[in-house]
Amino acid sequence: MNERLRFFFHERLAAYLFPGRERDFRALVLKHLSAYLRREGDFFHFAPEHLATLNKTFSELRSSFSRELGEAPLPFNLLPEKANVSWLRPGKLYVSPSMKEALERASKKLGFLLTIKPWQNLLEVILPTTADPEVLFRTRDLLWVGQKGPCFYCGLPWHRNADCPGLKEMVSGKALKAYLYQTLKDLGQSLTQRLLKGELFAKELQGLYARYFYLQPAFLRILYYKVPEWSHFSQVSLGKEIPTKGGHLLIALENLHTGNLKESEKRFLAAGDPSDYRVGLGLCHLAILQEDYERALYYFEEVKTENLPPLVQTSILLLKARIYEMQKDFVSAERFYAEALKKDHSAVPATYHKLLVSFYLGGTERDLFRLSPLLGHPVIFTLAFLEPAFLLFGKELEKELLSRIEKKQAEALTTLRKAEDGLHRLKQLLSEEELSALEDQLSNFREKIYKGCFFELEKAALEAMELSLEIQGYTYRKIREIRERISEFFSRYHALKRYWSSYPYKYGESVFNQRLREVGNRLLRLEQRLGKDPIKEFRSLLKEAANIHSLIETLEQEKKRLEAKRLFRKQLSTFLKVFVVGEILLFLLYFSVPSFLAVTAPELLPYLPLSFSSFLGASFLLFILALFWALFRR
Repeated sequence: MNERLRFFFHERLAAYLFPGRERDFRALVLKHLSAYLRREGDFFHFAPEHLATLNKTFSELRSSFSRELGEAPLPFNLLPEKANVSWLRPGKLYVSPSMKEALERASKKLGFLLTIKPWQNLLEVILPTTADPEVLFRTRDLLWVGQKGPCFYCGLPWHRNADCPGLKEMVSGKALKAYLYQTLKDLGQSLTQRLLKGELFAKELQGLYARYFYLQPAFLRILYYKVPEWSHFSQVSLGKEIPTKGGHLLIALENLHTGNLKESEKRFLAAGDPSDYRVGLGLCHLAILQEDYERALYYFEEVKTENLPPLVQTSILLLKARIYEMQKDFVSAERFYAEALKKDHSAVPATYHKLLVSFYLGGTERDLFRLSPLLGHPVIFTLAFLEPAFLLFGKELEKELLSRIEKKQAEALTTLRKAEDGLHRLKQLLSEEELSALEDQLSNFREKIYKGCFFELEKAALEAMELSLEIQGYTYRKIREIRERISEFFSRYHALKRYWSSYPYKYGESVFNQRLREVGNRLLRLEQRLGKDPIKEFRSLLKEAANIHSLIETLEQEKKRLEAKRLFRKQLSTFLKVFVVGEILLFLLYFSVPSFLAVTAPELLPYLPLSFSSFLGASFLLFILALFWALFRR
């Protein structure tokens, strides 16, 4: 059983792979196939027995043109002559369903694995040389398949400019931003599923159509209403609603989005002169939608660009370069992209498109090495993953992108662990509410990091870094407080030491002396540890500072006891001195005077209160006076 297959050549893909030599390549392929299959014009007679021969032929072609093809498929198909199918994957072999049994029988005799699967109303025969590459985005080849010229706004050959689904986007960058929050695996799988089914208007593809948001009419809202607040591309926020003002410009924009081009043109002209960049850019987009690129260039020449903010000048040059690109004047396009970059060095799309144009020009190496420096920017990271031109090195590209994600994950996790370690050291110092809020933040960062989305990784790493610095700042403040407390502790310690050195009653108080020496030693050790790595030992430093504080508090309490003891001893000494001296004087008065008077003036003795009872009364009074004197004299 055999079938007549039609040779279908993907001219646009071939022109990209073999710039200026696509016709020669086509002729060579036909000649090569003719050596193995019977040919009639652009038709070949195929039988299941030819599978091994075809696999060998495709392998030889890939080997001969490995430099030009890279990982890209061969830019042609073989399919049944009467098949009414335009959605074909380049490099694939298609046959009628009636060939299935014959193919299955023939496959048993082959020395390789043959896979047969349905494709619309045909069968796709997968040979080892036509198998899909092992990549996340398996259908980059379908981004080259279509009957229209490439769309100005999305670069895809599936529709005309005015029919681009990306024009529906009212908030610039919103659809692309949604892609930024997806992992490469999820994004690649979602796009592949829709493209394999030919569902070109699925909402999952909106970001693909609107990925060049800076070329879309929706970007005019930024240029109209956020300039000069946003004067550079780096200030542009993706997917942000832009507050608008009423008037002709807004009505013109709304009509442009809905496809009412006549009303839109009328409103733009009513808004002012075409030399005003707002009017001129609107009229340019109208001409682009009608694919009148010469008229669009005319309007660009009318716009006065002097003294305009860099973002506006760059946007004008990007659109102008894109027009030359659509006209296949890649030299002029490359020049204007370079000028756009000079006007605003933060305009990464200018660098990106300049590189893409050089790929179309040919004559330079088309490899990942030239793209790699741009992949650190989240927007370019995602654009590169979606870019049809990079099917030359899709597997290598994805490996690089995943490697960057892994590297970013490792960096983010290191930052996260620093924040977690810092938080762990502060646990005992924070309230339950503060601790819970910080732990929730860290948990959220961890989830984003492990998800593996490059854009969220960037944000999570930055936010984790900020939190880590905040915690570190809090730690440093606490360390500074510890240093200040140590100064205070030393001051209190030296005061206690001076007190002890002058304390007269040291006997029996050795515990105080031991504790005082312990505090001095621990203060010196704490000061030394603070001078080494206080952050690493932060928690133990806090604990040690608290222990020293407790010891000093205890010593100061002990000092009060010692002071009370010293005062008591002093008061007792005073009391004894006063009382003893007073008693001696009383003794002399009561026991010496009567003897003296008995000799010298006995007649006075009966009149003097020098009896023993009065002596006791005087002694008691002396006791009271001495006691009060000792108590109130400090």
